[in-house]
Amino acid sequence: MRRAIFFLALLACVGPVAAASAQRVLVLDGHRVLVRNEPLGPFANLPPGPAPNAAGHGARIAKLSPTPGAHAASANLGGVVLRALRHLLSVHAISTATFSGDWNTVRAARASYSNLSGTRRTELGAVLAISDGIASRGDLTAPRLVPVMLTIARNRQWWTTGPLLGADDRVSFTGSQIIYQYYEGEGLQLQMLGNWGKVNGLWNGHSYAQMRSFIDELIPLGVNRGGALAWEYYFPFDGGEPPWTSGLSQGSAVQALARAGLQFSDGAFVTLMHRAALVFDMNAPVGVRQPTVRGNHYLIYSFANGYHVINAFIGSLDALYDAAYITGDPMIKRLFHLGDVEARYELPYYDTGSWARYSNEGETSTDSYMGLLRDFLVGLCARTKTQEYCTYGKRFTTYIVNALGHDLPAEETPYSAPQLHPIPGVPTTDSNGTVGGSGAGGAAAPR
Repeated sequence: MRRAIFFLALLACVGPVAAASAQRVLVLDGHRVLVRNEPLGPFANLPPGPAPNAAGHGARIAKLSPTPGAHAASANLGGVVLRALRHLLSVHAISTATFSGDWNTVRAARASYSNLSGTRRTELGAVLAISDGIASRGDLTAPRLVPVMLTIARNRQWWTTGPLLGADDRVSFTGSQIIYQYYEGEGLQLQMLGNWGKVNGLWNGHSYAQMRSFIDELIPLGVNRGGALAWEYYFPFDGGEPPWTSGLSQGSAVQALARAGLQFSDGAFVTLMHRAALVFDMNAPVGVRQPTVRGNHYLIYSFANGYHVINAFIGSLDALYDAAYITGDPMIKRLFHLGDVEARYELPYYDTGSWARYSNEGETSTDSYMGLLRDFLVGLCARTKTQEYCTYGKRFTTYIVNALGHDLPAEETPYSAPQLHPIPGVPTTDSNGTVGGSGAGGAAAPR
C-alpha cells in the first residue's frame, strides 16, 4: 500500500464543518515558484488502498512510465491518444477546433519529452503512457479530454519550467486554483478530493466569492460516469486502473455543491449536486455503492468492491446528510438512510475493545485515522442524535486517551446545522432536518 504517499496532517473536508487548516501548495508563476497555503478541512488525501492480497483485489499495477532502453515504446508515447482523437473527430464527437487544440497539446508534450532527461523525462513520459492506457481501453471519451488534456499540458509546463518535486508535493499554477499532487513515477495528477476539500474549506472560511469561482473552474472537469457527474482520478492507484472515482471525493463534491446552492440561492448547483450523488446510487465499479442485505455500504474506491474503510464510509454519510438536509433531495435522503442502516450494523465489528480497525480486512487504524473516525462519528451524532454514533464517538475518545495518555486534536469543529434559505426550485426539508431511519446492530465482519 502507498502509505508513504499521504500527509495525514493535511486532511481535507468531507465531513462536518471543518476546522481551520491549510495545505502547502507550490504555485508555478512563470519560472518562479511561490508558496501558497490553501484553506482545507479534514481529509485531503486519498488513504491507502487495499492490501495486495485483500479479497482478490489490490494487486499493484506496474508503473506505466518508460523504462531505460524502451526506445520503441518511448518514441510513440501519446500515439494511442492521437489515434483516439482522430476517431472522436471522425464520429463527430468533438469539433475540429477541439481536435486541433488537443492534438497540439499531445504533440507539444511528445516534443518536450524527447528533449528532457532524468526525472523530468520519466514523469512526463509516465503521464503520456497513462493517457495512452486510458485511450487503449476505450475510456478516453470526449468529456474526459478536458481533464486528461489539462493533466498533460500542466505536466509539460511543470517539467519544462518548474523545479523537481518531493514525493506528495501539491502544486498549482498562477491564474488557476486547481490543485495537483505529485505521485512519483506518475507525474502530476488532479487531486479531486483535495480540490473539493478546498471548496469546503473556503465555505467554512466564508470566502464565498473565491468558493464560487473555484467551483466554476472545477465543473468542466466533471464527466459522465454511467449517467452520473463524476470527478475522476486519471492514474493507476493500488490496483485500480484509471479512470476511477472515490466515495470520499464524490461525497466532498456533493456536500460542497449543496452548500453552494444554499449560499448563492442557486438551484443550478443543486442540479449538479444531484447528478454527482448518482455515483452513490450505482454499484461498483461504475459507482461506489455495494448493496448489502440491510442497505448500502459506500466504498472508498470504485475499483475495490468489498473493501470497506469505516472512516471513509462514515465520512460519506456526513456529506450525504448535509446535502439531504440543505436541499431536501429525496434520492439523497434515501441514500443516507440505506447507508445509515448499514453503518449501524457494521460499527461493532470495528471496535476491538481498545481501538478501532481501519477496514474489514483487519488493519488497525493509525492514530490519525482513529481520530478522524471519532470526529466523523461525533459529527453524525450531532446531526442525527443517533445512539450508536454518539456511543462510539465517546467510546473511541476513551480508547484514544487510554492508549495515548491524551486526546487527539479534533480534525473538525463541532457540527452546527446550517440555517436554511429558499433555493429556487428546490423544496427544503422539514424543520428538524430528519433524513435517516433506524438500523440494526451486529458484530459480524462486514462483506
